Amino acid sequence: MSKNLVFMGTGPFALAALEGLYESLSPEDRLTVYTKENKKSGRGMKESVGCVAQFALDRNLPLYQPHSLRDPSEQERFLSLGADLAVVASYGLILPKIILEAPKFGCLCIHASLLPKYRGAAPIHRAILNGESETGITIMQMDEGIDTGDMLMRRKTEIGKTECVGELFDRLSQMGREMLLEILPSIYGGTLTPEKQDDSLSSYAAKITKEDQHLCFSESSDRVLDRIRAFSPVPCAVCITEKDGKNLKILSAEKAIGDFEGECGTVIAVKPRVLVKTADGAVALGILQPEGKGKITAQDAVNGRKIALGDRLI
Repeated sequence: MSKNLVFMGTGPFALAALEGLYESLSPEDRLTVYTKENKKSGRGMKESVGCVAQFALDRNLPLYQPHSLRDPSEQERFLSLGADLAVVASYGLILPKIILEAPKFGCLCIHASLLPKYRGAAPIHRAILNGESETGITIMQMDEGIDTGDMLMRRKTEIGKTECVGELFDRLSQMGREMLLEILPSIYGGTLTPEKQDDSLSSYAAKITKEDQHLCFSESSDRVLDRIRAFSPVPCAVCITEKDGKNLKILSAEKAIGDFEGECGTVIAVKPRVLVKTADGAVALGILQPEGKGKITAQDAVNGRKIALGDRLI
């Protein structure tokens, strides 16, 4: 049985699933790709092609990048594809009802959480930020709600105690790819039993804000480390060096063992490690990035007079 598939996604998380889907195709299968519009950046507002778009272009796959799917002409074009299944992963555009209902087998979404927890835009960041010990991937049948559709496959994975968002992102993207390929035969064979989500157990993973990234050393060491891990390597947890008012990104740190005194946010030691006082102890800073500079070790920051004993990070 030949397949007529549409893939809808943006960014590296989606790319992993698209790569797997493409490699699984038979010669008679069709695959059309949808992704968000190319971004314009820099002084000349130069247009940059996203990784999903580039993948499609390199393989001569039909590629569409609509501004919105609410446009009737875009809806007509989608319907004209006659797709039997759409696979959605981190797409970034709302799918109206007419799109959701067009494919014979509907629209599947690969979501990076154990639904109904962490519905929304930033489930991986939020899971680490909130100190969760596990997360996973859910493949669901999409409906008009935000990640509220019936669950078709759900798989857990532990979050490592020192695992940062970049590492977890990579692992979950590969999980999503593997689960998609595993579930496709059952989708086409009609052998799945959908499971409704329990809305009473739901939580929402809102988009990340600058306030989320701001480090507060008056929190416990564990909470400080969770925030650092949740935003490393990008967009990074940030504090301000009080002496010059400049931003300081912190990409890694670890919990210091011992009894420590001092005001929260104060650099209480610089050798052999750079320690900052927290509410219940201290953290040892690892990799830093001063404002306008490249990444350096905390010890290099001390040697370069970016940080000194007694400085406060706020």
